[in-house]
Amino acid sequence: MAILRIYTDGACSGNQHETNVGGWGAVLEYGQTQKELWGGERNTTNNRMEMTALIEALSALKKTAQQIEVFSDSAIENFQNGMETISLLTIFSMSRK
Repeated sequence: MAILRIYTDGACSGNQHETNVGGWGAVLEYGQTQKELWGGERNTTNNRMEMTALIEALSALKKTAQQIEVFSDSAIENFQNGMETISLLTIFSMSRK
């Protein structure tokens, strides 16, 4: 079985201001097949765009059980929510139920 590789990135000019423009992109590779995803928002943050890239890539998957490698220039695997650290992949998994 081929490994699905996901390459992600996100950026924003400034953080949470109505004139900001942020963008995200993801490339999914499975064997010789490649798919590109992208989007953007106003009044956002760099971290939000980084997480959005991965969430959108995972949302585009057709199979739920397969080996995945994620490549990112950001430490987006965990974030603080109150006093506990929650894995982004756990949240994604919960949202797909």
